Amino acid sequence: MKSLKIIIISILFSHFALNVNAQDKIIKRNGDTLNVKIVHSTPDMVEFTYPNETATNSEYKNSLIKIIYSSGRIEDCGEVKKLAVVNGEKDWEKVEITTNADDVRGLTKLGEVSGTSLWGGDYAQGLADKGARKNLKKNAAKLGASIVLLQEKVDHYSPKLIGVAYK
Repeated sequence: MKSLKIIIISILFSHFALNVNAQDKIIKRNGDTLNVKIVHSTPDMVEFTYPNETATNSEYKNSLIKIIYSSGRIEDCGEVKKLAVVNGEKDWEKVEITTNADDVRGLTKLGEVSGTSLWGGDYAQGLADKGARKNLKKNAAKLGASIVLLQEKVDHYSPKLIGVAYK
């Protein structure tokens, strides 16, 4: 009987200790998990603090997969798919190209990238565009980028695509 009381008290104490230190979690599209305390949440953004800090940080929700609150409630942050992990040029096919600036809002900017093709002219325009996109993705993959925001398409005789790489 005495050992049963000790077990029950131990379980209750463990449960209380876990709840006292419970934290919210933010799961980002790039795979990072942040252990934080949510301060404020809007439909577009979430504000939080890191443990033992008072500075308020923020993230756009479109850069997140979900928020797990310490209460157990889970907030899905839209129907956003997780970004592919790109580990160099060999993963170039995983890189996405977008023209929608909202797709990269809140992501980490890695730098400008471009892609060109030797094909061109009136008869090989389709091949030229495909080659330029492939080169753009390869250059982004070298930086470890998962997505490229297409900024400009220069289309004289051989196309050149210019964009900004993000992860």
